[in-house]
Amino acid sequence: MIKYLLMVAGSLVVGLLPLSLSYALSSVVADIAWFLFRKQRAALADNYRLMLGGNPSGRCTASLTRSAFRHLARNTVDFFRFPHLSARAVEKMATVEGIEYLRQGIRSGKGGAIFVTGHIGNWELGGGVLASNGFPTNVVTESIAPAHSLFSKNRIAQLFLRYRTAVGMRVIALESAGPTSYRCLRRGHLLVLLGDRDISKTGIRVAMFGRDVMVPRGPAVLALRFGVPIFTGCLIRRRSGRYHGIVDPAIEFRPSGDFQKDVRELTELVTGRIEKYVRRFPDQWFVFERINAGEET
Repeated sequence: MIKYLLMVAGSLVVGLLPLSLSYALSSVVADIAWFLFRKQRAALADNYRLMLGGNPSGRCTASLTRSAFRHLARNTVDFFRFPHLSARAVEKMATVEGIEYLRQGIRSGKGGAIFVTGHIGNWELGGGVLASNGFPTNVVTESIAPAHSLFSKNRIAQLFLRYRTAVGMRVIALESAGPTSYRCLRRGHLLVLLGDRDISKTGIRVAMFGRDVMVPRGPAVLALRFGVPIFTGCLIRRRSGRYHGIVDPAIEFRPSGDFQKDVRELTELVTGRIEKYVRRFPDQWFVFERINAGEET
């Protein structure tokens, strides 16, 4: 209930204030959150240590985590603006490098395509940018609240649903992702998945930053079963405040016929792409739990 009311209040405030002031206030809120949410801050710092390798200084990881909190706060401001944005306004918020790869992949006649990103940059707006560029964009989302909190779950879920659909995304619930994903791919649509957190707890262990981490197997499973390409990319905030989207070419992969082996190897390729984005834009990566938790030793 509190989370729902905070989201509604935040949306109202952002709708009333000039954007520059909303961003300024978000930085203040981010700094307070950075101080209060010590568990999340520590987990993020641990992830940065894995990425950087060696023994980075506390000052280095503190700087990265503080910057990450501020970036995420600005992302939240933009998310609250979704109901007030037209498709044209969303499209103008970002330049996209490599969008032609997606167009060619969709036109290849193999059905739709899978687009994998991570919790990096503004992935919520990224879905809207893809939709504003003419792609029928379907996003798979996790549950918003614990199942025992029906009122909170329903209200918050509906709020997230309204914001996402406002910028052109079609939302697929995680629990029904299998059959719905098949239908959207068969219709030639784009299926957007996050590849750096195993929300469903049915993932696969692969190497990331030289450590054993659990990531989703869904993108690889769907691509192999339905014979569609996997593209990867991200939407990053520049210092100017504008966004820059990156779409990389489809991952080249030839199945061996051993399904489980192919799932692992394709997942490793997807994870390698995400790792590349994180190394390039570390303070815009938002995973607030240790990625190598439960690592086998």
